[in-house]
Amino acid sequence: MGTRTLALIALVITMAYGIGFGLIGEPSRLYVVGGALIVTAAWVAVGMLNNRRRDEAR
Repeated sequence: MGTRTLALIALVITMAYGIGFGLIGEPSRLYVVGGALIVTAAWVAVGMLNNRRRDEAR
């Protein structure tokens, strides 16, 4: 799986999280915190994979 694929997945997760706020009238604290952690983990994974590929190229 390339960096672009992982970035696309992270983007879809981020968009779904944001759309969820529009669909849920009053989101619970679990949705807010849990969703933020999932979105953060997805983007951290993209950054870590991108850095690993740069290190291997050297």
